[in-house]
Amino acid sequence: MLEQEKIRQYYNLKDEFAPEWTEPKAYTELDYGKAGKTSKYALLRQLVSSSSTSSNIPLPQDEPDPLGSTNSVVSVLKARHIDIRDPNKRSKYLVSSTKFNPRVFLRDVHPDATYENLVNSLSYLESTISERSEALRFLVEHDYDRFVRSKSSLDSVFKNIQGAGFNEINHWGVAHLQSLIDDANAKGTVIMKPVLDNKSKHDRLKTALSLIERNKYLFNLPSAILHHVKINDHDSLVRDFRRGRDIRYSEENQLVDPNAKEVLDLEKVTDRIWGQVKNIVEDYKKQEWKKLANITADQNYLGVISKLLELGCEDNPIHEWISSQIGLFETEARAAFEKLKSTTDVNRINILAVPQNRSAPLISALREIEKASEQPDILLDNFSVIEMWITIKVVTEDIANLMTRFCQFWQCCQGFLEGTLQANLPKGWHNESVPHLSFSPNEVQEIQKQGRGIADLIANETNQFFSSMSMLPLTENINSTSQLLNVSAKKPSRRKSSIMSNSAPTEIEVPSFLPPNSNALSATKYLPSLIFQLASGFNDFARLRLSSKTEEHLQEVLSVIREKSINAVLYAWAQDSTYLCLAENWTLSPNNRHLTKIPSLIRTYEVQVIQGLSSIMYITYNNQTLEDGQDIIPPVTSKLLSKVLSSFSGSISSGLDGIMKLVLPAENSHHRRSVSGSSILSQSGSSITASETNNLLPDSLSPDKKTLLTISNLNEIRDVIMPYLFKFYERSFNLSSRESANALRKSIDTMDNTLFELYTRRKKTILADLLRTGILKAGIQWTADEPHPRAVSSYIYDCLLTLVVTHSNVLSIAPEQVTRVISVLYDHIVKTLLSCYREIEQFGKYGLLQAIADIGFIRITLEKFQTPDMLNTYRLIYDTVKETTADKELWDTTNPPWEQIHGVVVEAQASSKMDFRCFNSGASN
Repeated sequence: MLEQEKIRQYYNLKDEFAPEWTEPKAYTELDYGKAGKTSKYALLRQLVSSSSTSSNIPLPQDEPDPLGSTNSVVSVLKARHIDIRDPNKRSKYLVSSTKFNPRVFLRDVHPDATYENLVNSLSYLESTISERSEALRFLVEHDYDRFVRSKSSLDSVFKNIQGAGFNEINHWGVAHLQSLIDDANAKGTVIMKPVLDNKSKHDRLKTALSLIERNKYLFNLPSAILHHVKINDHDSLVRDFRRGRDIRYSEENQLVDPNAKEVLDLEKVTDRIWGQVKNIVEDYKKQEWKKLANITADQNYLGVISKLLELGCEDNPIHEWISSQIGLFETEARAAFEKLKSTTDVNRINILAVPQNRSAPLISALREIEKASEQPDILLDNFSVIEMWITIKVVTEDIANLMTRFCQFWQCCQGFLEGTLQANLPKGWHNESVPHLSFSPNEVQEIQKQGRGIADLIANETNQFFSSMSMLPLTENINSTSQLLNVSAKKPSRRKSSIMSNSAPTEIEVPSFLPPNSNALSATKYLPSLIFQLASGFNDFARLRLSSKTEEHLQEVLSVIREKSINAVLYAWAQDSTYLCLAENWTLSPNNRHLTKIPSLIRTYEVQVIQGLSSIMYITYNNQTLEDGQDIIPPVTSKLLSKVLSSFSGSISSGLDGIMKLVLPAENSHHRRSVSGSSILSQSGSSITASETNNLLPDSLSPDKKTLLTISNLNEIRDVIMPYLFKFYERSFNLSSRESANALRKSIDTMDNTLFELYTRRKKTILADLLRTGILKAGIQWTADEPHPRAVSSYIYDCLLTLVVTHSNVLSIAPEQVTRVISVLYDHIVKTLLSCYREIEQFGKYGLLQAIADIGFIRITLEKFQTPDMLNTYRLIYDTVKETTADKELWDTTNPPWEQIHGVVVEAQASSKMDFRCFNSGASN
């Protein structure tokens, strides 16, 4: 019985056969809510579910400040007049609430906290968390184990009861006992559920912390990458990015259970973080791609390529850089040539729109060149013409620079194609960029084809520019220029006028790059520079060894450029030569007072043009030659050299023709036609006669003086200037010019004779009139026998005084012509004497002795100018007088007439010695 009593008391039974189990007071006071109306098992399942705890935990009315400042958060809020009667609002301030809001908490509970307060509070919070963690650990390790042991004991008792068959005897109340056990389990679950949840959270937290610890580098990686980008620290960026990739894709970073919720959640976070990193790096790579597209070969293109290879990229940065650069070069080349064409057209139109004074700049430039030893700043042409030349020069320099830059770029390409430049380039993460470090044979061929395309493009555009022609109005002075340059001259259309259809050409086709009205001085100044720059670029292209076909093409184009440029200079040269005569202002040369400045101006002009043509022909500039350019410079053709020589001779001849027209009178037009086939042009292009030209010149020289100065100038040109120029030409072109020099010398001799005949003809006329008047019309009694002549005839003195004046003029202007002039005039006097004496029917003694005295005085006075022809003429005179003498005995050899009259001649000579002494000194000149 004692044993049964203990059992009843233990299980709270009223008797041995109690109909129900009475719950102990400790259990009945627990609030199950609506659980009593459901099964205990259902309640247990609800309690152990993960979503039932937080909703059933009641919100406390107040709690201490987690930062340790006060024991009541609610009191602080009330003191600040913050209404927290609403549980939802109060929950934001209580740290135990799931709705706790740290921002709101700090704003309302600690609005005045200093930095030090917050730091101290943080230390307090960390220590509190450590204590709670310790309490939680103890609870889990101690109370939870006790709960498990209790539950195990209850389960064991229940199994024993079932094994003893108690559950089959209803009056034992076993069913009620089972219900109580269920209730006990439910109560235990209610108590231990937070503990279990906290332990689960702790385990998940530990797992998450472990994962975060392993991936903490990734969490900081976006900010680190952004910082590297901001300060442009590429090395650190690559280092951190590679390390991030290693961590991200490493096998050691994978957990044992990849399906765990913590792992899955963390993977989502790390995926998002890694996505940010990749976006940052991709943006950085986009910037580098943009740099690569515009960076040139003289910049750090390898650095940009290395960056992209280090970071990894799908496209080949080397190939992309080469392709983009070739595209940029093509675009730039087309734009440069388009600019060259458009600006040239605009300048040409502007020049043609305004009348130009073509001769003035040429003459002014020649005079300035003569003064200065160096003439870099001399304006050689009209402003508009120089502006066009400078425009062409500037754009050509841009094209030459483009070729230089392309050659520098192509040398880099060659390094890539041969694989030498890739040797030191990075291979990327785990060698991911290795495929970008080499080119396939097809890629190599395509790149080489693109390189040849740039060279061909520039060559074709250059050829087109220099081969382009334009029509200019044809003036009389350049009518022969078209034949000289082998260019076409167009006649008017037959449809316009049947009369005009047979007229001379009205237009001439000239190179478009030559400014209208440009003189040869400006052309030879700028063209050598243009051609040398283009040839240098072509030579650089040739040294790239793109292909033999490309090199041949470049050489052909350079040959065309040279020929077109020379033709342009020859065209300007031919026009200039007709204007050189306008430089004659009859100002005496400071170096030789018996010459004007025109010979030295001609020499200066021709030297300048020859030097420029030589530079164009052999492609030199400022004594510079192309380095290793013999392969690209085309050989000079004999046809081109012959054309230049013909233009050189024609230029001198045409210039001299113009000078001749300054002194030849209009009535001697037949002489002009025999000397020249062209005429002087005014600024408007119309022909100017010689007399009109003289009227235009501001001088007071007589025609005789101008003729003498011109004769002196021609002799200076023939004997000094021309030999110098032809030697200079031969040295410049390494070509003999003897035939041209001889032909030109003959032409100058013809001009000289023409002018000399013009000058002496007027003097001869005067002398002839004096002689004829004195002999035939002055009333001398040639048939008289008496008286004896006492003096030389006055007409002889008049003739000699005329010679004295002529001698003086020639001596002061052209002293080297004195002997020539006096000799010719003396010869004319003697011949005129012969002619006049032949008209006298008979000589008496007086007439005979007078004639012998006149003849003897002239012979003695002009003895030093006597020639064999004159002696022969004198014999003819004596014979004529002798034949017509009435008394032949007067010619008796024992007392000839000249002895009879000798005293008169001696006396006349003595009295006129001072008057005619110039003939003694002048004969030696």
